Amino acid sequence: MEAKELSTRVTCEESWEVSVGKKNFTLTPKQFEVLKKAMEAGSRGVVFFDKFGISIPHISHTSLKRRDYYRLDGTLKLKIGRAEYERHSKLLLK
Repeated sequence: MEAKELSTRVTCEESWEVSVGKKNFTLTPKQFEVLKKAMEAGSRGVVFFDKFGISIPHISHTSLKRRDYYRLDGTLKLKIGRAEYERHSKLLLK
């Protein structure tokens, strides 16, 4: 199996949790990246997404909620461990 072929066969999925007051929001990696850039830029307003908004000054904490690794085998999506994911990733870097 070639390294190039492996690149389309492993994937990582994440979800992030942001707490604002007593409410928790689950964000996709793309949404979290938008929020993170706004925070790093010193924004003091609200970041709006499709169905909700997050007030940056009221964020009490952010954390990685879930990170799952998968191997795509034909039409099946098989959950794998981090070690197998990293092994495939190292092959891609060669």
